Amino acid sequence: MMSRLNEDQKRVFDRVCEVLQNKNQILRLYVSGEGGTGKSFLIETIKHWIGINLKKVTAISAPTGIAACNINGLTIHRMFQLPVTHESMAKYTHLSDMVLKTLREKLKNVELFIIDEVSMISNVTMMFINLRLCEIFDTTDTDDGFFGRKDILLFGDLLQLPPVKKQFSFVIMSRSEIQKYLGTMGGSDLWRLFEYDELLINMRQRCDNTYREILSRIRIGLVTDSDINVLQSRKINFKGTCDERLNELCTYMNQLPVDTLCLLPTCYLCTTLNTAMLDKINGDEILLIAEDDVDCAAAMKKKVHKILKDKDEKVSETAGIERVIAIKIGAKVMIRRNIDVTLGLVNGTIGIVIAIHRSVDGNRIDSVTIVTSDNKQVIITRVDIKFEVFHKIVVHRKQFPLSLSYGITVHKSPGITCKNAMMDLGTSVFVYVCTDGQVYVGLSRVSTLEGLHLI
Repeated sequence: MMSRLNEDQKRVFDRVCEVLQNKNQILRLYVSGEGGTGKSFLIETIKHWIGINLKKVTAISAPTGIAACNINGLTIHRMFQLPVTHESMAKYTHLSDMVLKTLREKLKNVELFIIDEVSMISNVTMMFINLRLCEIFDTTDTDDGFFGRKDILLFGDLLQLPPVKKQFSFVIMSRSEIQKYLGTMGGSDLWRLFEYDELLINMRQRCDNTYREILSRIRIGLVTDSDINVLQSRKINFKGTCDERLNELCTYMNQLPVDTLCLLPTCYLCTTLNTAMLDKINGDEILLIAEDDVDCAAAMKKKVHKILKDKDEKVSETAGIERVIAIKIGAKVMIRRNIDVTLGLVNGTIGIVIAIHRSVDGNRIDSVTIVTSDNKQVIITRVDIKFEVFHKIVVHRKQFPLSLSYGITVHKSPGITCKNAMMDLGTSVFVYVCTDGQVYVGLSRVSTLEGLHLI
C-alpha cells in the first residue's frame, strides 16, 4: 500500500508516522483535498501501518453512515456516544460511570483518531467530540487537555457540503450556542489547534484530464465558457413536452447499468422520480405500513393520527421514516438507518428487493429481503423510532428503514465513486437551504465525463 501512495499522499503519510513514532508532540492535523485525491486510501494505509508497526488501533469515524462505511469506520455519534435527536442538535450530556468505563476499555489501545468528511461536522459537534474525549481520558483539567490529549487527524474538503443548518467547524461558537448546547461549560476555538496540509493530485478522474480540470475550476467557482459547453454536451436530450419528460427520463435510466445513481437536489424530486420508476416495474405494489403508538390521552389519539397522515410528505418531521412505503419485488431501495456499519449496512446502502416475508396469517409483513450491490442478501426488519408531533406528544413508530432509491439527494453522496450517474444540477440546486457545494459534490462522484448524464 505504501508503494502505491503518490508523492502528496506519501508526504502526509510520512508526517503522520513520524509524529506517532517519535511521540515528541500531539498530532493535530487537518488534511484537505478535492474530491478524488485518495483520502480514503491514505486513511487505510495509515491504519495498517499503525497496526503493524505500533501494534495499536486506529479509531476511524465520519458524520454519516455511508461516509463511515466507505472508510471502514463508525459514525461520529456512535464512536463518541454523542446525544442524538432527529429534530435538532441535542445538548451535550455526560456519560454514566458504567458507560465511561466501557468506552475507556474499548479505546485504550487507540493510537490515532481519524475523522473524515470534516466539512459536514459543525462547530458544535466538534466541541462535543472534544468534550467527550476529555471526559473519557480525564484531561478536562489538564494543561492542553483538548481532545483527551489524543492524536487527531481530520480529513475533508471545506469546499464541499456544509453542516446541515449549522456552522462550519472553524467558526467560533457564539455565547448563545455555548449556553444552549454546553450549559455552564465554556467553549474554545478548537480549529486553531490544527495544522494544515493538502492533497493536490486527483486519483478518481486521473484517466480523464479534461473532466478533472473542469471539476477543479468548478470547485472554486471559476467556470469558463468552454467548461459550460463541455457540460452542455452531457445533457440528456428530451424530445417530448414537459409532461412527457419524466417518462423519457425513466426510460433513459432503465437503459443504463443497474448501479447508476440519480443525484437530485431535493427530497421532493427524489420522490417524484422514485414513484415513476416504481410504476415501470411489473408486479403488485406492496405497502409497508408503519405501526404507530402515541403517548397521549385517548381523546387526543384521533387528532394525532390525522396529523401523522398530513405529515406523509414531510419525512424530515418523522425522523426520516415514512408512514407508508410503497415497494415491489425488483424495486431499488435504500437503507435509511445504520443497521451494522461493519457489514456495510448503513444509512445510504442501496439494494434490490427480492422477497417479502409475511406473518402466518398473512396480515402483517415481518421482513423484507434485499440483495446489495456486492451480492449480500440482507433481511431487513422493522426498527423502533420516536419523534415529537407537538409539545410532549411523542409517537413510537415501528417501520422498515427503507425508501425507494432511484433518486437520492446529493447530501447522501459524499464518499461515493460511480462509473455512471444521472444528476439534476439546475436552478433548484441554488434555491434551498445548504446549497453550497452541491454542484461540485455531484459532478465529482463520477470518474469520467462519459459516465455523466445531466438532466
